[in-house]
Amino acid sequence: MDIPLHRLEAVSPFKAPTVTGMLATPDVQRPATLPHRARNAVLPDTLIPPIPVHAKVPETDVAAPVPNLLGDAAPRLATPAVPLKAATPGVTLGMPFDAPEIGEQRLPRLVVPEASIVPPVVQGSPVADLGLA
Repeated sequence: MDIPLHRLEAVSPFKAPTVTGMLATPDVQRPATLPHRARNAVLPDTLIPPIPVHAKVPETDVAAPVPNLLGDAAPRLATPAVPLKAATPGVTLGMPFDAPEIGEQRLPRLVVPEASIVPPVVQGSPVADLGLA
């Protein structure tokens, strides 16, 4: 897909750069670990699990002609297609009360629940090639 930048030539003394590329199509996967409850737990250990997303970042090609500096050559920035793995943030939440032991004759006591956020993850290996074409 070419990005139309030819309208820039009307307001710029330079020839417009050419940009070619595609859009990444993310693929949402099933969470690696689904929420499950431990024994004597009312809430699941992971309230909102991280959701993995995989995509292939497509190749991009940008060429910007620079007149009178390099002759007919144009500086070119190219990036090859690379895989990208990511995961959304998740949330864990502890129980808001404790569980009485077996045989204990009492009601559960309120406790401060422990909440935490599972950080998002992004993995990839971006590569770029800068040269003259």
